[in-house]
Amino acid sequence: MDPQRVGATRHGDVPGVRRHRPPLEVSMGRSWPLAGGFSGALLTPPLVALLYLMWRIAGLPFPPFDLFDATARVLPGALITAVIDAMVAVIRALSLGPTSAAAKTAEQGMAIATFFFAGTVVGAALFAVRRGRTDPSRVPGLLAGALFGAPAAWAGVSAGSTRAVGPVAGALWVLAAFLTWGMVLDRVRLRWARAAPAG
Repeated sequence: MDPQRVGATRHGDVPGVRRHRPPLEVSMGRSWPLAGGFSGALLTPPLVALLYLMWRIAGLPFPPFDLFDATARVLPGALITAVIDAMVAVIRALSLGPTSAAAKTAEQGMAIATFFFAGTVVGAALFAVRRGRTDPSRVPGLLAGALFGAPAAWAGVSAGSTRAVGPVAGALWVLAAFLTWGMVLDRVRLRWARAAPAG
């Protein structure tokens, strides 16, 4: 038996034989942003649930609503009016109940959907930048959490429409929650990277 062929077999590479790469390895080498968006989409709902629970229990800020309110304040008035008019028209056409209550529910749904989309985008960005790196540094995850959490903390301080605590305490809580989310997201990426090295 050819010693070179035996040695190559032990390492998974046989001369003249194309090495079969697992589907996960092939796809992950090309789809890190997609995997990141998927991971961000999976991890954002638990974050929303935790933030909502602490809002209801302890009066801490609920960033999805605060961010939506802060964004609405800086958008052109004509755009806000057009969106509200469209919502009212849909509510009346579908007979969804009292216009004011239904519009409020729709507005809150838009706020949470926008927040969910932002978490998905941050996840895609983190995976796209880090890709298959396997170093256990926590810095990238913290940076991703800060990128997502800093605007949320600012919105809680400036808008403050949901918090019943002081602005400093609210901002610290929001940053802690988002930094933890970012680290968990990067841990997920690390698991992907170790299971399917980029290439």
